[in-house]
Amino acid sequence: MPSKRKHELSEERRILIRLLAHVDCLFWPTRDKHSLRADQVRNERRRAYAQAGLDFAGGGGEAARQTLVRRLKELADAGLIEITRAAGRREGIRFTLLGDAITRTLCAVHTVASAWPLLVKIGDVDRAFDGAWPEHLAIGVDEWTGTKEQNEALQMMRQTLVPLLPIGYVSCAGDTASPRRYWMRLEAAGRRALEAGADDVQVPEGIQSDEQCAELYDREWAAYAAKLQSARPDNPNDLQIPIPSGVGWGSLAALINMHAKKEPAA
Repeated sequence: MPSKRKHELSEERRILIRLLAHVDCLFWPTRDKHSLRADQVRNERRRAYAQAGLDFAGGGGEAARQTLVRRLKELADAGLIEITRAAGRREGIRFTLLGDAITRTLCAVHTVASAWPLLVKIGDVDRAFDGAWPEHLAIGVDEWTGTKEQNEALQMMRQTLVPLLPIGYVSCAGDTASPRRYWMRLEAAGRRALEAGADDVQVPEGIQSDEQCAELYDREWAAYAAKLQSARPDNPNDLQIPIPSGVGWGSLAALINMHAKKEPAA
């Protein structure tokens, strides 16, 4: 259980927890109905995280900015985050596997290690498919009927799945059904991880779940979720929303183009 001892969280831990909450919120496979704009924003930022991490800015003036720069450098030097740069400027930050494992432990959420049995199950299912497959197969349900038990098992599976998504081991995307269904696929990085064997990232002794860390994680998650709902995509004309296409992921733009090119019926 998370430690209930009250103490002042260090600025470094606050940065790590804030980053984790934002990343998990971004990749969470929610069944909520989003507007097209919200889906565009999520997909843009997911791609950005894979390529360069999340933009991470602190509030305040120049002194606060310089303090953040020092803290980020300290975390990078400790091997907990990567700082990506373009033209000499900070582009984004993302977790290393060690930083991810430590921060998830502090916040009492699933780690890659605790999600490993699910990754093995996903690997087993994925071998039978050429492309994406419905998420209920990951909980051993061949035919989805929407019972209470199935929904509860699916919700637990999603919570376990989350740490596998930002690191690119597994991908998932929703369809247009109501309620929204998710489809999954094991990615090349996930296959390599399974071939290499169980996750062996060692969380240092003394790192344990902490109630204040968990509370901050929840607050940051809620705040970031609200920002995602009101944010605008960088490129509103980019309709690269992943959807199941039978083989891998298609896109909304590809479907629109495909239908536009069809000859009208005689």
